[in-house]
Parts: sequence; C-alpha cells; structure tokens
Amino acid sequence: YQRAATYLDEGLVLSRRLGDHHVASFLLRLLGFLALDLADPVLARERFSESIDLCRRLRMRGRIIGCLEGLAGVAALSGDGERAARLLGAAESWREQLNQPIQPAERARHAQIVSQAKRLVDPESFTQLWNEGTTHTLEAAVSLGLEPLPVSPMPRGDSPFGLTVREREVLRLVAQG
Repeated sequence: YQRAATYLDEGLVLSRRLGDHHVASFLLRLLGFLALDLADPVLARERFSESIDLCRRLRMRGRIIGCLEGLAGVAALSGDGERAARLLGAAESWREQLNQPIQPAERARHAQIVSQAKRLVDPESFTQLWNEGTTHTLEAAVSLGLEPLPVSPMPRGDSPFGLTVREREVLRLVAQG
C-alpha cells in the first residue's frame, strides 16, 4: 500500500504542476479508495471531496459517481449504514442515468461496500434507504456524502473490511514504514 500511495501522490503532484485536473481528480479518487483500504475514513473523505471539487469544475458528473461510492465506503467504515445505503442508491441511480456501469475492476470493492452497509442496517431498512437514495439529485447525494463523520469512527471493535482495531493500527504503521 505504501508504494502505491507514494506513486499516486507523486502522480498527483505532477498532474497539479501540469494543470491536468482530469488526472488529478482520478488520482484523488484512487487515493480515497486507498485510504479506505487502510481504514482511514477521514483521509478517504478528504480525498473524495477534493476529487469531487475538481469534477464539479470540469463538469465530469460521471466521475463523481465513483466518489459517491467511495463516500458510501467512508460512511460504512464510520458505522453509518443508513448514509451508506442512501449513497449507494444514489450512485446506482446516477450510473443508470449517465449510462456508466460499474467497471469490472471496481465490482469487488463495490460489493464489499454494499456488504458492509447491509451488515449495519436491517434488510428492510437497507432497501428502503437505498430506494430513497435513488431519488437524490447528484448535488444532494454529494452533500449527504460530505456531511461530517460521526465523532468516533467504527465504535465497534471490528472493521467492515475484516480487520480488528489492532490489525488496522498495525496496517497503518506498516504503511507508514
């Protein structure tokens, strides 16, 4: 993970230096997902937020959808299954509207986020919240995704991605070198 983060950060610096906002928005989204993998919802949210800002300026609505899914992951990692379900519903709706299916390389991550959100909310509520999310405008979904995180991410002892609190600490230390 550390090597990937280093390369992505270097690419981000270079793309910003060159003024290539398209590449910068893409790299920020990838860095957001990397932060999710490292169980860091605060950094992930920052990266997705930066990517969304660039996408808004560039009028790249399609790329915002991936960030919504990332923000659903942030919500799930933070223990907010209701927000995650709404964001997933909004992302699905916007994918359909813009004819942008989930790419094969992103399917496993998407399934993982959906699975975690489902573990946090009972099945009936999950479906209701998902359907509610499908009615959101893109801006309403972004606003929902960027609302402040709960004070204490993942109050339970386990991670939605299968790691204990201690395992996440060790992973963070290993990633930092």
